[in-house]
Amino acid sequence: MHASGKGRRPRGAAGRAGRRLREDAAPVWGTDPDFGDPVSEEAARLIERAHEALFEGRVAEAEYLMRRALAFGHFTAVYNNLALLQLEHHHRPDEALKLLRKNLDSPRVPWQPFTRAVAARCLLRMDRREEAREVLQQAIRDFEAGLNADINREPWARRAWSEYISKILEAAGELGDHRLVWNLYRRWRKHVVLNSSHALGGIAAFNLGRFRAAAEAWRLAQDEMRPFLRTYEAVAQWCDQGLIEPFPLDYGLGGPDPLHELIPFLMGVRPPLLAPVYLAEDGRPAVVTLNTLDAADDGPPGPDARVAARVLEDAPLDDDDLDDPERPEFTLSEEERAAERAAYLTRFAAAMQRPANRMLLIWMAFRYFLERRPPREKRPVFLRGVRELIAAGGDWGAATARRLFAAADIELDLKEAAARGLMDAGLLGEDATVHMWWNGRMQDVPFKAGELRVAEV
Repeated sequence: MHASGKGRRPRGAAGRAGRRLREDAAPVWGTDPDFGDPVSEEAARLIERAHEALFEGRVAEAEYLMRRALAFGHFTAVYNNLALLQLEHHHRPDEALKLLRKNLDSPRVPWQPFTRAVAARCLLRMDRREEAREVLQQAIRDFEAGLNADINREPWARRAWSEYISKILEAAGELGDHRLVWNLYRRWRKHVVLNSSHALGGIAAFNLGRFRAAAEAWRLAQDEMRPFLRTYEAVAQWCDQGLIEPFPLDYGLGGPDPLHELIPFLMGVRPPLLAPVYLAEDGRPAVVTLNTLDAADDGPPGPDARVAARVLEDAPLDDDDLDDPERPEFTLSEEERAAERAAYLTRFAAAMQRPANRMLLIWMAFRYFLERRPPREKRPVFLRGVRELIAAGGDWGAATARRLFAAADIELDLKEAAARGLMDAGLLGEDATVHMWWNGRMQDVPFKAGELRVAEV
C-alpha cells in the first residue's frame, strides 16, 4: 500500500519531521488509494492543506489538519506521517508506535514495508532491539513481496513502492547493521528512485571500509538537498588513499552545522577574540573582530558597525594576529590563556562528534592540499586549519597525523602542521622526533621549537 506520502521532499523542519503527504491527493468524492473507500470533500481538503503545511515546515499546523482528517475515516498515509512526526519531531516513539498500530492491525493491508520500517525504529528507541529486528525483517519481506505484485504492475506504482527502500535502509542503519544496509542496497540498487537510498548505501559502504563504493554511491546521491555529500565523496577518496583515518558515520542525513559555526575552529579562533565568520559577497569566508558595536551572528555587520573585517584568502589569519599584545583581551595570564585554549579545543572536539561536521571540517582543512595546491602565500591559513583539526581530533587526529607522516607525496609543511597539532594536544613534545617519510624512506626527523628539522637527518 502506498502510504508513505509522496511528492517533493520537504526542507528544514518538515524534512526532519516527516515526509510530505501525497501530492496526488484523492479528488473530491474520489477513492482512498489504500482501500478504495470514498473520500469526502472535507477530508480531501484537510489532507491537501496538511500536505502543503508539512512541505512548508509548518509542523504543528500539519499535525492538527491530519488529525482532523482522520475523523472522516482511515487513511494509511495520514497515520504513517503522524507517526513520523511523533518519532522525529516530538521524539515520542511510544506514541508513534500506537499510530502505526492503526495500520499494522488492519486486516485489509497485506504488505506494509514503510509502516514496519518506521515501527522498527520506534521499537529500537524504546530499547526493544530484538523486536525491532524482527519487524524490520518483515518489512524487507513485505517490500519484496509487493514489488512484483499486481498492485505495482503500473510503472508509477512500482516507482512509488520503490521509495520504501530508503526507509528500510534507514531502519537497518539505526540498528547499526552496516552489512545488512549494504547488502540490501546492492540487492535493490536497480530499483532505487530516491537519492537518500544512495546516500544511506554510501554510509554503509564507508563504515565497512569500502571507500570507493561509498564515493560512488554519494556521487549518485548528490542533489540540491544534500550538496554536503560532495565533501563525503572527497573524504572517502582520501581514506581510500590512506591519507585520512576512517571513522564511523551515523545514518543521519541532516547535514553539518552552519558554515559560520565551523570555520572559526579551523582558524584557531576562540571567543572573545573574534565574532562568528560570515561569507563575503563573493562567497569567501571573512572574519569580524569583536571591536564592533553590532557585529551580526549570521551575516555581515551592519553599515554603522566599527569593524576590522577581511577576507581570509586575501589576508590569512596567523599567530601574530591572535597574539597581538595590544588587544585588551590579552591582559590574561598565561594560565588563563592556557585554560582558554583548552576550552576552545574542547568545544572543537565536541563539534567533531557529529560525523557530518567532521566530514566538512576535514574537507575544508585538506582540500587545498589534496585536491589542488594553494599559492605559497596563502598556505599559512590552511595549514592552521590542519593543525587545529589534528589538535582537537583526539585519537582520530593522532591517527590521521601518523598517516600524513607516512605518506610519500605529502609536503613537509603539511606534515609540520600535523606535528604542531599533536604538540598542541600534548601528544608530542617541543623537542621530540617524528617517524615520517622523508627523502625516499621512513626515518626519524627531529621536531624542535615547532619545526621539523629535516636538515639534521
